[in-house]
Amino acid sequence: MGTLYGQYMAQHNGRAPANEKQFREFVLANQTRSGKEVTEAVDALLHSPTDGQPLRICYGELTGQVSPNGYPWIAHEQTGVNGMIKIISARGELDEVNKEELVELFSD
Repeated sequence: MGTLYGQYMAQHNGRAPANEKQFREFVLANQTRSGKEVTEAVDALLHSPTDGQPLRICYGELTGQVSPNGYPWIAHEQTGVNGMIKIISARGELDEVNKEELVELFSD
């Protein structure tokens, strides 16, 4: 999900998608296949495989902190597992943080 988000930004002068609909349309437009399987794959892409909930994805102006490699953190799990929440950058980097760190990294 993070790399696709980064591709969106690269193709839109560094701007993030304005909303989920815009991001979904971009992902679907860049698929070589179509149909129900692709739609289901996009739905799965926007959910955490760890806690099974929809990811909280940042849209519009990105105001949070960036990863150590300089890419914005763009999404995170809602609850995570065992007190740790996975976060995702626009480069596809993954990290795990606790709730206090999450608040520091994301301004949502």
